[in-house]
Amino acid sequence: MMPRIYTMPGRQAGQGETFYKLFTGPKAVWDGNKQPKMPASFPKGTSNTIMMVEAATPVLWTQPDDIPFNPAFDPTISLGWTNGTCNVALGDGSVRALKRAINPQAIKDAINPLEGGPALLD
Repeated sequence: MMPRIYTMPGRQAGQGETFYKLFTGPKAVWDGNKQPKMPASFPKGTSNTIMMVEAATPVLWTQPDDIPFNPAFDPTISLGWTNGTCNVALGDGSVRALKRAINPQAIKDAINPLEGGPALLD
């Protein structure tokens, strides 16, 4: 049984499936082995670094299929938009609702903790 914390209000998934995913890869917080980069190395700070997102498609919570981050692609297509917003969990433990109209580059900058750039909501 999947813990209720992994269910997403307002979106239907199959039994044992969750919409919560990580972006992974060399330019994301989580590398391919699910080892996070250290918050001390986040030049924008933890409050502007994306740790987890609501994704467009669900996955079995016991076999997470995360989102490979490729800076050349638009990350907004991988996000789960509900009523024009998508929640993201940040490195400081806070959650922010992004608006669909957000610049994709702002999301890329927030996924890549090692890059400088504007704060997520600037």
